[in-house]
Amino acid sequence: MTTFSVYSNAKNLFNVSSSSKTLRALHGMKVFSINWVILGHTYIYVNFQAFRNLERTADFRSDFAFQVICNGFLSVDTFFFLSGFLVMYTTMESVKKTNGRFSVPIFLLHRYIRLTPTFMIVTASVLLLPLLGSGPVWHDVLDEQVDMCKKWWWKNVAFVNNFIGRIDQTCLHHTWYLCCDMQLFVLSLLVIIPLVKNKTVIGIFMNIAFVLASALSLALVTHFKQLPPSALFVNPDLRQQEQFARNVYFLPYTHLGPFAIGLLLGYAYWKHPQVKFSNNVKILGWLLAVTFGMASVYGVYSWNNGAEQHRPAVVLYAATHRIAWTLGVAWVTIVCITGQGGIVNKILSWKCLIPLSRITLEVYFIHPLFQWVYMAALHDRIDANHYTFLYMYLGHLLIVYVVAVVCCLAFDTPFYRLEKMLLTGKFKKNEESSKL
Repeated sequence: MTTFSVYSNAKNLFNVSSSSKTLRALHGMKVFSINWVILGHTYIYVNFQAFRNLERTADFRSDFAFQVICNGFLSVDTFFFLSGFLVMYTTMESVKKTNGRFSVPIFLLHRYIRLTPTFMIVTASVLLLPLLGSGPVWHDVLDEQVDMCKKWWWKNVAFVNNFIGRIDQTCLHHTWYLCCDMQLFVLSLLVIIPLVKNKTVIGIFMNIAFVLASALSLALVTHFKQLPPSALFVNPDLRQQEQFARNVYFLPYTHLGPFAIGLLLGYAYWKHPQVKFSNNVKILGWLLAVTFGMASVYGVYSWNNGAEQHRPAVVLYAATHRIAWTLGVAWVTIVCITGQGGIVNKILSWKCLIPLSRITLEVYFIHPLFQWVYMAALHDRIDANHYTFLYMYLGHLLIVYVVAVVCCLAFDTPFYRLEKMLLTGKFKKNEESSKL
């Protein structure tokens, strides 16, 4: 049995020829998005006691380019879009190969087993962090994280840590994404089942209803709870920040729109994989994609610089910017996977990105742990400037990817292969190619 063979698993991990050539652009999108996530967390997961000249950070908000970091929360909506796209496309391909057979229990069990073992191993590893070093702020940084995982680890097992309790009652804050993704995965059955049963109108109607419900929910919650349009860099009210996280950012309805757009595009691509666009359509598509992307990322610039938040504009931005961002990403996706993306497709489809994209789950799981340990181990203050954050980011990036490869080979891939054996009764040697 080669299930736990490091050699066999590494061979599959670094095999770039087995990946679907038509969907290779998705690998690049995942890698660039997870790197964007880590960059944002480099600025967020810090102990402010560790910095000299902290007042300089107040000037960051006036830097137009810094809005990419201020509003880096959009990076996760790219992942929700890709999740919806792959769930729909791979499910419809599987149903086609099995002559229309679709098992809801297997569909759900596969997802749970696929995520839970590595999720629990990373959760348990938090308890070992206090053994890794020491420092003046070691306990201030790490003790709270360890205590929360001792008390609230069971929320991770049940994938409900984004729903139950306050932020200070959550083991590994960043894993809200996994819980939210699992909840949207379950909700996707309301779209997938009608499409599998050839009730296309019902399936598409449900999908569009999801997008509209997401936008309407965001508008109503933002308005009635008087929340900001996004997690603004300038906002000093910690209670409002927590309220925004718990009532908006961590909940599935916020990201239902991007996920549903992914579902719809996945189905459209499955039905029409050879679609071609005229030059005029491609020009218009790229103009809209760039416009939507720029407006979504930089639309908070004036608010981050203290401009008055007029409620109609705040509500409109809150309700639409994630959907607008995702529509831009959807355009890039469809032109690239149909071979019409030009240089963008060549960059995103670069074969060296394929192995890196296969470990993005592990990278997401573990990167905050290394950022916390770095902050906790500091014995002297460091300057608060972009150069410092850049060095921290590049160091975290290198270390996290190396450790993520080890975690993938030691835990994730073996559990994946066992799960395939458990659910299918046999293991196909090249099955790993389906793991985008």
